[in-house]
Amino acid sequence: MRFELAAYQILYPSAVEFLFRPWTGVAALLEQTFIHIPGIGQRTERELWQAGITSWDDFSDFFTRPAAISPALRRRLETYIPQSIEAVGRRDAGFFARLARLGEAWRLFPEFAGECVFLDIETTDRKSVV
Repeated sequence: MRFELAAYQILYPSAVEFLFRPWTGVAALLEQTFIHIPGIGQRTERELWQAGITSWDDFSDFFTRPAAISPALRRRLETYIPQSIEAVGRRDAGFFARLARLGEAWRLFPEFAGECVFLDIETTDRKSVV
């Protein structure tokens, strides 16, 4: 198990960091994600978590935190957090397509598990055999 986790951490460091930080459970995984929002990358997401903004539920607190986030980031969150909540309500996984482009589609799985398939294709340098 340790070897598998170490190998996974090398391949997907943000996934391991995300999965092993304190959070409220599998159902909250997507709601604790911010990198689907244009202009927010892993570093900014980590800074939000460190500032105490760990989920979309913290949205109402965004405005009471004096200097925790910049005005531009605050405006971006004001726009995209309600849209994100609505997209989950509509079961619109496509809204979160940026996660797939960033290699972070795994964050969608707990929320959309009954509506999606993740296919892991192992490849080698050898010619394929049909």
